Amino acid sequence: MRTRMSPRFRYFATKVGQNRFLKCMLQPIYNRYNQRLKDRRNHLFRKNGVDVLQSFDILMNRLGINYSIFAGTLLGAIREKGFLKHDVDIDTVIFNDDYSSKINNALINNGFRLLHRYLVDDGKRGREETYEKDGVSIDIFYIYSDARFPTYQCDFHGVEGSSSHEDSMKRFGYVATRRIEFPVSRETVRVPFEGIMVNSIANAQEWLTYRYGKDYLIPNPSFYDRGDNPHMFEWTEVKAVMRY
Repeated sequence: MRTRMSPRFRYFATKVGQNRFLKCMLQPIYNRYNQRLKDRRNHLFRKNGVDVLQSFDILMNRLGINYSIFAGTLLGAIREKGFLKHDVDIDTVIFNDDYSSKINNALINNGFRLLHRYLVDDGKRGREETYEKDGVSIDIFYIYSDARFPTYQCDFHGVEGSSSHEDSMKRFGYVATRRIEFPVSRETVRVPFEGIMVNSIANAQEWLTYRYGKDYLIPNPSFYDRGDNPHMFEWTEVKAVMRY
């Protein structure tokens, strides 16, 4: 049930793309293969997304982990009571002081597969994990606190000059980190989502305003991350690693 390129294949494709002749010759094949993966991922997300989110919700509640839906999934819950039309994955969040290996063990034992994780200082200052079940990927962002800001998270991208996270790791030994300083409530409430109930941070409206602006309730098909949000910036003093 492959829905994404393997890290090895993606790295190979990156290397091929650096050769102009091979890139020109193989690009049509690559594009067709990549489109088939995207189509399959979209189909499985629409088919299984709600069930996967419900399974995650049941597991976290059983473990006593006060998770919340997050990012685009949170926006979908507040604005449309379900997934956004362009969603292809599930976003969730957990406070890092609730992190333990029991989360990973419970997910693995219930059909989730760990795809990768990102760690800053071995998880002491930043963490993000991505799992997959039934062709649906689910991201877990972790919330941290320090003297600079009471609640922050990280996201990750390849170092400038690399073509992917995997390429960044192989060429530079790390991936770049963006620090996101938004207020995240520890308190959660139950909200309806496509016929089920899930956890939402109690200050969802505040968080969504920080991330998407005061007009977040108005669909904006042209929205993209312009990189000009003052609460989101490159955390150049750290070097994160990507692990499988």
